[in-house]
Amino acid sequence: GELNIPDTCKGPPILAAEVEDAIKHIKWGKSPGPDNITAEDIQALGNLGTEVIMKLLNDIYDSGCIPKDLLKSIFIALLKKSRAVKCEDHCTISLMSHMTKILL
Repeated sequence: GELNIPDTCKGPPILAAEVEDAIKHIKWGKSPGPDNITAEDIQALGNLGTEVIMKLLNDIYDSGCIPKDLLKSIFIALLKKSRAVKCEDHCTISLMSHMTKILL
């Protein structure tokens, strides 16, 4: 299961330095997304992980096929006020995979 994006424009490949920068900017201590992979897990992979992630992202970029697992998010309603019952008394957050954040 994948989402296919039309091939309308191509650009340069994603570089290891860009992946490293994206990984460095992931906030630690945040909840994982649907894949249950934490920022700490990704950062612990080191250079080998950067290379594997770079290859994965370039494969996605070149093929235009985004794996459905990277498109999944968990939406959670948080209370703005105690005993909230109306929709406007809540705010919604989205938990997405840290891999999706690197892709974006």
